[in-house]
Amino acid sequence: MYAFIIVKTSELGILFLLATVLIWFLKGARLPKPAKTLGSFLLISLIIQLTIRFTLEQGINMLPLLHLHTLLEFIFFTQFFAFILDDSHGVKKNVKLVLIIGICLLLLDSLAIGSLYQVNTYGRIALAILMLCYGTMHLKDVYGKVDLSHPRELGISLIVFSVLISYSGSLTTYLLELFTHHYARAVLADKVQPIWLINGVLTAFFQLFALIAYSVLAFKQTEKISLSPNYPLK
Repeated sequence: MYAFIIVKTSELGILFLLATVLIWFLKGARLPKPAKTLGSFLLISLIIQLTIRFTLEQGINMLPLLHLHTLLEFIFFTQFFAFILDDSHGVKKNVKLVLIIGICLLLLDSLAIGSLYQVNTYGRIALAILMLCYGTMHLKDVYGKVDLSHPRELGISLIVFSVLISYSGSLTTYLLELFTHHYARAVLADKVQPIWLINGVLTAFFQLFALIAYSVLAFKQTEKISLSPNYPLK
């Protein structure tokens, strides 16, 4: 039952993702630079997810694509947050250094600590923690300053909000997976399935809110007015 619901939730999320990518492709000129950058990742993510679904039906182990997806998530979301975070955090100034260190650590996890044909649990946990840090720093930057009546600020805020929610679920899921793998798989293996279901629902939640955010950014713009540095126009 859980497996059926997870599959259907995933299919729904892919539909949201497809609609978002179409908006990004057709209305990219109207989007602020952070959304343009993230849109490139959403396109790649859509391709990877469709490929995984197809290969799973053929009985092919495509877990290496999960490792690739994790790596690209880190790269594109770091660039996204580098655009919108305040300079005081140092992410924008040191984005190349952050990317180099992160890429090296993720490759180390995939190629040395773990295996390309196993779930990259440590990498997913590290990525989730980083995304939550990024999102929390952004909330601190814009608290009391953001004007949600403005489409650009609303759109970016929706993306950050969905990141915080979905990666909170991801962190919980992979921490529990790590615990059961090392200490209690025989006892708790069946108890993990509902957690994976929740993680799938939260992933679909992110994809839905991304669709809403891109719809707002693409179709609710009126004119290019000056905004705070956290929301660059180009």
